[in-house]
Amino acid sequence: MATNRSPRRHSTRATGKASNKTSGAKGRSSAAGRSRAPGLTTRLKELFSREAIGIVLLVAGIFFTAAFVTGRGALLGEAGLLAATRALGVVGLAAAPLSALAGALLLLGRSPGKRAAGLALLLVALAATLAATLSPDARFDEASYPDRGGIVGSGLYGAVDAAGGPVGAALALLALYAAGLFLLTGLSPRDSVASATARAGSAASTLREKLQKARERRKQRKEQGIRRPASPKRSGLAERTERGEQIAEGDAPRLYESSRSGVPEAQSTEPPVRVFDYEDEPEEGSHQGSGEPDEPFEVVLPEFREGMGFEEERPDVPGEYSLPPFSLLRPGRSDPEHDAEGTSKRLTQALADLGVEATVVRAVVGPRVTRYELRLGSGVKVGKVRNLQQDIAYALAATEVRILAPIPGKSAVGVEVPNTRPAVVTLGDVFREYPAGNDWSLPVALGKDISGRAVFFDMAEMPHLLVAGTTGSGKSVMLNGLLTSLLLTTDPRQVKMVLIDPKRVELSQFARVPHLITPVVTDVKKAANALSWAVAEMERRYEVLERFGVRSLDGYNEKRPENQMPYVIVVIDELADLMMTSAAKVEDAVIRLAQKARAVGIHLVVATQRPSVDVITGMIKANVPSRIAFAVSSQVDSRVILDTPGAEALLGQGDMLFKPVSAMRPSRVQGAYISEAEVDEVVSACAERAQARFVEEVTETRGEAEESSEPEDDLLQDAASFVVATQQASVSAVQRRFRVGYSRAGRIVDALERKGVVGPHEGSKSRSVIVTEMELPRIFDDEKPQTAPPANAAPDGVSSGAGVPVGGTDGGEDGSFPFGRFDNAREDDGEEPYGGS
Repeated sequence: MATNRSPRRHSTRATGKASNKTSGAKGRSSAAGRSRAPGLTTRLKELFSREAIGIVLLVAGIFFTAAFVTGRGALLGEAGLLAATRALGVVGLAAAPLSALAGALLLLGRSPGKRAAGLALLLVALAATLAATLSPDARFDEASYPDRGGIVGSGLYGAVDAAGGPVGAALALLALYAAGLFLLTGLSPRDSVASATARAGSAASTLREKLQKARERRKQRKEQGIRRPASPKRSGLAERTERGEQIAEGDAPRLYESSRSGVPEAQSTEPPVRVFDYEDEPEEGSHQGSGEPDEPFEVVLPEFREGMGFEEERPDVPGEYSLPPFSLLRPGRSDPEHDAEGTSKRLTQALADLGVEATVVRAVVGPRVTRYELRLGSGVKVGKVRNLQQDIAYALAATEVRILAPIPGKSAVGVEVPNTRPAVVTLGDVFREYPAGNDWSLPVALGKDISGRAVFFDMAEMPHLLVAGTTGSGKSVMLNGLLTSLLLTTDPRQVKMVLIDPKRVELSQFARVPHLITPVVTDVKKAANALSWAVAEMERRYEVLERFGVRSLDGYNEKRPENQMPYVIVVIDELADLMMTSAAKVEDAVIRLAQKARAVGIHLVVATQRPSVDVITGMIKANVPSRIAFAVSSQVDSRVILDTPGAEALLGQGDMLFKPVSAMRPSRVQGAYISEAEVDEVVSACAERAQARFVEEVTETRGEAEESSEPEDDLLQDAASFVVATQQASVSAVQRRFRVGYSRAGRIVDALERKGVVGPHEGSKSRSVIVTEMELPRIFDDEKPQTAPPANAAPDGVSSGAGVPVGGTDGGEDGSFPFGRFDNAREDDGEEPYGGS
């Protein structure tokens, strides 16, 4: 029994405890619910009451405002107007719109709070101020209430006036105004006094620092004996020489004096330098990092050097081709607009704000941009300035900014900023400075550099040129200028041209020039044939040089003046179009020409608007060392063209980076502009002086002409026998059998196809073998070279060799060129001239 009752009692106690816990929890939850319920109800009541009050105030304010303005408020509007004007006078008219504003704030959930109280105090103070203008007798006259301060204003002012007199009343009104303003603005008197004290202290410390700097500066000038040059006696040339810069010979333009000096010197041997010395105190941070804060700031203006210039006419020699005059080109010189002084100050301040200590010491004004030369403070890394390109452009409000960090050959960092209005550089402006007595073989006028000097180069020294940039950046105008330069400076016996223009409209203006070997090539297939012809012509020229024991075209022409070889310029206006249709053939021809054609006087100019790696391949880049980059869309494109960034920051419209083969870094040039009318005039002048003689074989395929002047491969017959015997006509089979490279094996298979041994390429299948072993000897026996007849037996004007000459074969009796003909004369000793077999 005992054992049975004890668990029951235990369970009872446990149950009792659990029930107590449960009931306690229920009690607490119900109590919490009862405690939460009144708070929620209170908040709901507050919310509804606030919204109700807001609606009432808004509607009432709008009604009474409309009633006051229109005078059509009926009894309620008239009663409200009367009550407002009797209470506060004219100030009471503002009560209605302010009530509407308070109601709107309440509806938006914003409590007017202290601002409403401050505004009320200001209205009361204003009403009391109006009541103060009345005499004591008229102050409490009911007729004066609407025009003055009303009952509230008159009563308030009367009370304070009776208690403290006029002075006490004025002080009380000022106190009301101050209290209303502090409540309305949310300011506290303590914060206002502290802020005013801090500003006064900061202004005083800044003034002390400026005065201290001025005293130190005057003391330093007095100790070093430096005085400000009111009229700069020292020339910019002397200052540049002291800094260790080298001045080129012939650098003798005019000197532009300081803005504070008088008339500029007419004949001076100094560069166009203006020396500015700022008399005003510099802004804080404007000379940070400069060891000499008073170093003069130079502005180098664009210079002009007289060269051969626009000679009216170069003398005509009877019986010879005369070059067109330079006067066919129109000058278009104009000075650029710039603000070098203001921009230099903004640049220095911007760098100081970005934490870079630097000083602008020189500004070189060019046709399109101005280059500001910075001298960095001690400890400032050059890379820090290089990474601020976008920040500097933002600070100067410039479209594009290019940073040279550092400037080659100088201890300075260059920042190139576009001018306010650029100068127009024309080809006529550049040829005004054409140097007399130069020894250039193929002179080309490019444009003007950053200092305004004309830029020329010799195409024979490039020896090949790659031009790339986006559409509209200036490529076509640059090519027009290049070709026009050659037409103005070389005759058709010196230079021949092959113009390839897949776009059909860019080079069509030059179709009538006598320098052309073939009409302007617009068909893509014929363009590939023309490049193959150039390769064959290159190989044939090497055979001629080998025969006469010379190493270059110039050596041959010196040794054989009566039968000179002309230079050949091959211009491709859009390489991308050719690479899309005949990539392998075009790339192979371009690479072979770029690798070997320099010595024999064949030079490539390749232009494209798609500077991508699938167009400008690695092999093309490696063999075309001279580059011109116009504006591109990304840094990646700039690296494809120049192997360095920078072209993405160009401005377009002829702004370019020129990197010749001899330069380590590209230089910025503004390209020369030439109009279509000027091109037509030059082309017409050339066409009037001579007519072109075209060589049809240039654009014919190998099947149409016996074009190939390449030497026959020694393994060709053995490879033909192998292919016919094994019936395996593939490049890989020839490569494995004869242990040659893939390129050579491919050329062997192509040669077998031309001879009719194997069929054409059929995708992944092997070529079919067409001939048998019995027919093979006949193919090679029929194509053995025959003995050439004597030179005097050849008919006049007929070429007897597989190598296609650049002209005909008839000439004068003395071996010279006849006027207007570009023929290669035969010799009296019976040797084949240049162009023969």
